Amino acid sequence: MVYVGQTLRKVRIRVSERKRSISNFNPTDKKTHILVGRHFHTAKHNAASLKWMVVAQVERPLRGGDRKKFLLKYEAKWIGSMKSVEPLGMNEAWSLKIFL
Repeated sequence: MVYVGQTLRKVRIRVSERKRSISNFNPTDKKTHILVGRHFHTAKHNAASLKWMVVAQVERPLRGGDRKKFLLKYEAKWIGSMKSVEPLGMNEAWSLKIFL
């Protein structure tokens, strides 16, 4: 199952956060209900079974602008092309609002 995410931080930090969401998932505590954690809990996997890869590294836009918005658009394209919105994947939502 696929999850697409973007970050401005180091990949190591982002992956560590996902592993923590898997390890800390508690079915009775709604604060821990992140789709990735819920999937791993339901499938009886642990954080060690998480596989990840960087599919693209996006450089800062040459003309400046809102880098976060640029990354969100890029992420949305990958979510669409990878079909990673639940139930097929582990992304909770996909919106075209950022393209407007």
